[in-house]
Amino acid sequence: MTVVLANEMVDRGYRVDIILLKSGGRFSDGLSEKVNVINFDLKYAWGGAPRLASYIRRERPDIVISSFDPTNVIAIVGWLFSLKSSKMMVRTHGHLSRYILDTSSRYQWMLPLLIRRLYPLVDFRVAVSDGVADDLAGFTGISRDSITTIYNPVVRDRFNTPPEEITSHAAKWKPDAKIILGVGRLSIDKNFALLIRAFASVRQRIPSARLVIVGEGSQRPVLEKMIADRGLTNHAELPGFINNPWPYYSTADVFVSTSNHEGFGNAIVEAMACGCPVVCTDCPSGPREILDDGEYGTLVPVDDVGALVTAILNALECTHDTTAAADRSAYFSVQKSTDNYLGMIFSKTS
Repeated sequence: MTVVLANEMVDRGYRVDIILLKSGGRFSDGLSEKVNVINFDLKYAWGGAPRLASYIRRERPDIVISSFDPTNVIAIVGWLFSLKSSKMMVRTHGHLSRYILDTSSRYQWMLPLLIRRLYPLVDFRVAVSDGVADDLAGFTGISRDSITTIYNPVVRDRFNTPPEEITSHAAKWKPDAKIILGVGRLSIDKNFALLIRAFASVRQRIPSARLVIVGEGSQRPVLEKMIADRGLTNHAELPGFINNPWPYYSTADVFVSTSNHEGFGNAIVEAMACGCPVVCTDCPSGPREILDDGEYGTLVPVDDVGALVTAILNALECTHDTTAAADRSAYFSVQKSTDNYLGMIFSKTS
C-alpha cells in the first residue's frame, strides 16, 4: 500500500522519497518513476536511525511516514536524532500484540518497551482498521482517541477489467466450471488449508467446482500435498504470484478468505470491486469492517470447515446482486485514502 500511496501523491504534484533500509523484495514493482527511491542498503536495519536522521536534517521533509513494525521504532529513533526536524507519522498494519507474540527476534523482549515509550512521541498514529487501532491502544496504553483509522487505498478505475480480457481468461475453464478463488500469501495465517478441506466437501455436491489460490509463500509444499492427498490435483491449482489478478476476480464465482487474522484484507475489497461474491472468516479484524457486519458478504467462524462449506455452497447456488458490494468497495478507494492522509498531514503542518 506504500507504493499505491506514493504513486497517488506524486501524481498530485507532491515530492515523495521512499527510503529502504535494506535491498530485496518486490517493493519497486509498480512504483512510479517520479518517486525517488533512496536505498541505505544496510546489513542490519537498526543501523538506519543515524542515516535517517541525517536525511531528515538535510532534506527537511514536511513529514516522515513509517509504515511497518518494528521498522517504525527505527524510524522514530532516527526522527528523534534529527531533533524532530519534521512531523512524524507511524502506520500500523496488523495486530501489534500478536506480532510481538509470534516474532522470534532476539529483540522480542525489548520491542514492547520501545513501542510503548516511542509511539506516544510522534505527531500521528494511523491504523488500517478499527480493530488494529483498538489493539494498538490496548497494547501501548496510548489513548484510542489519538489513533486515526485510515483504510488501505485499494480501489481505482483499473479494476474495471476489459471484457475481452475476461472472455480470454474465462476460456481457461470448462463452460460449467464453478470457480472458487483465494488470493494471498501462502502462509499459515491465511489458512488456505481450511479452504482446501472445504473445497473437497464442496466438490461432492458440485463436481464442476474448481479451486484457484493465487499467491506464493512458504506453505506451498504443504498445500500441494493436501491437494494431492485428497485427489484434487486436476481440480485445484496454485498459479503463484500474479501481478495482475483482476481477471481472476472477474471470472470467479465466489471469493473466499480463510484467514486466522487480518489487519485489513485488501483482497476482499478487490473481489468486491470486481463484482465477485465474498465469503470470509470472521477473524480479527478487517473482514467484519469491510463487509459492514456481513451486509456485503458472508462471515463464518474462524477455522469452521462446516460453516465454510455451507457458505460457499450458498454463494455458488444462489444469485447475487453484487452492485451494492461493488459500491461499498469504493469506500476503500485510493483517492479517498490519500485525501485522508493529506488532510491529516497538512491540517497540522500548515
